[in-house]
Amino acid sequence: MNGQVEQMCNIVLCARKALYENEEINFVTSKHVLSIKFVFTSELIGQKSFEADSVWKWFHICKERDLDDIKFMIPTATDDRYILGFSNTSQGLIVCFWKQGKVTCFCPIWEFDSERKGWNIVYEEHLMTSVRKENITFTNQTEEFKKVLLDIGKLATDIGFEGFPNIFHNAYEALCDFSHVEPCHVSAQVPNEFKGIYYAVETADVFGAMGSWNDSPPYYAHQKGLEKEYNELSDKLLKQLRYHMMYVVNESWQKK
Repeated sequence: MNGQVEQMCNIVLCARKALYENEEINFVTSKHVLSIKFVFTSELIGQKSFEADSVWKWFHICKERDLDDIKFMIPTATDDRYILGFSNTSQGLIVCFWKQGKVTCFCPIWEFDSERKGWNIVYEEHLMTSVRKENITFTNQTEEFKKVLLDIGKLATDIGFEGFPNIFHNAYEALCDFSHVEPCHVSAQVPNEFKGIYYAVETADVFGAMGSWNDSPPYYAHQKGLEKEYNELSDKLLKQLRYHMMYVVNESWQKK
């Protein structure tokens, strides 16, 4: 899974769990992250913007500001799948719903420090005026997800990429039965009923850079006259991956 998307998902999952259990947030930062900072907007509270230099401090401030709910949002389609392996291209958002009725989102900006070999990340808060919490709902649509995995796995075989059918098959199997999947592959913050879907999304997210489904497969699909099928199935797969990641994250740890 794209590292930036994975981080947003895990932040929201951990925050939702902490809200559900009324406890402190339990989030572990990746070893590749040098710093993470959250810049709060002044538009919500009528004072100068201020910052938090950890996920724990960010969540503590959010609770003090009466955070009511939090969700992860990301487009299910893109104009250019080939850029998804690069930083700052996911368009994902951490959306916060406040008890006073306002809605804000935190947008990430990742910068790589070539000397220290790690990432500095800044989440900037922005006011949102056209989002309603009741309109952000998701349902389990894994039967469609399974079909796409089977279809794109067959296409991968047809164009001569034997590694990708195994990836898509493993994701399909996780949707059917999660019991065989090693627990270490799945975030501990994911409730049991969602673990299979989370693993399937994590496994089948093949839209990276070199060596990914975006690299050589489109050329070989074109050579075999299967370019149309490649593009259609790739778009369908991306839609299923992103939709079901939002389903897992946003339907987990529902407040009573």
